[in-house]
Amino acid sequence: MAKRELVFWTTSELKTAKQSLAKNNNNVSATARELIKTMNRSESSLVFKLHQIKNVANPVAIRKKRVVMQNRPQTALDLPKGFSFDFTPKRAEMFQDHVRLYF
Repeated sequence: MAKRELVFWTTSELKTAKQSLAKNNNNVSATARELIKTMNRSESSLVFKLHQIKNVANPVAIRKKRVVMQNRPQTALDLPKGFSFDFTPKRAEMFQDHVRLYF
């Protein structure tokens, strides 16, 4: 295996990377292609560092909340003939093929 060398970023390089990332609306690949011309670094190292900067600078854009849609039941149910109950459920969920009642 080839030896890996540690690569440190100067503050001016980090500042340039942050500014160009903000200018390109957090588009990492476009920013990396732009910075290859000015910095003496490989594309993979630039992409990795830009992803790190993007995650630290704007963590809300990275984490997308999963939205769960709840099917709201109708207030009145048409019960089959001969079916009745004397108590009210705490919650009722109506689906296409079945109904769930929680007591």
